[in-house]
Formats: sequence, C-alpha cells, structure tokens
Amino acid sequence: MFSSFFFFVFPIVSITVSGESMLPTYKNGKKLLIKKKWFFCTLNKGDIVVFYHPQNKKILIKRILEKNNNEFILIGDNISKSTDSRTFGSVCKKNIIGKVIY
Repeated sequence: MFSSFFFFVFPIVSITVSGESMLPTYKNGKKLLIKKKWFFCTLNKGDIVVFYHPQNKKILIKRILEKNNNEFILIGDNISKSTDSRTFGSVCKKNIIGKVIY
C-alpha cells in the first residue's frame, strides 16, 4: 500500500526491469527512473515508455515505434523475446504511465 501510493503521487518513480524484451538496452533487474506523463513529459518516437498492457493491465516497458494522435505503436528492443504492439495492437495514451529518463 505504501509504495503504491508513492508510485501514483510522485512525478518521478523507480521501477525494475523484469524480463528480456528490452535487451540489449536494459537487462533483467536494471533499475530505471520514470518521469510520469502528467509531469511536463512529452512522448516522442524512440522514447522508451512504461505502460499498462491494454488487456491485462500488467506494467510493461517498450520503445515508441510510431505515434498517431493518442495511439502508440510500442515494440521491444529484443524483438524475438518481446510481446508488444505486434501482439496486442496500439496503446492509448491513457495507458502510458511515463517515459524512462535514466
């Protein structure tokens, strides 16, 4: 409860990468800082974002491949190990939590 409160309130939060979908950019266990989209955060092609999976609401991390208004095509850097927009389609901006800043 305590940590989830901070995750939603603070403009910058820390997450830990789980899995191999973003190799070689980020290894499993790598800690990242995320800037929330509501805190002066612009989202551009090539940015790496954290978002809620459109169907099961699991938190994922992927790179923006394409951006069309409020819809994003997201893809993992390790294509052979990534479940991304090729599987679940585009992601609405409302499902994006923020982008990786470090």
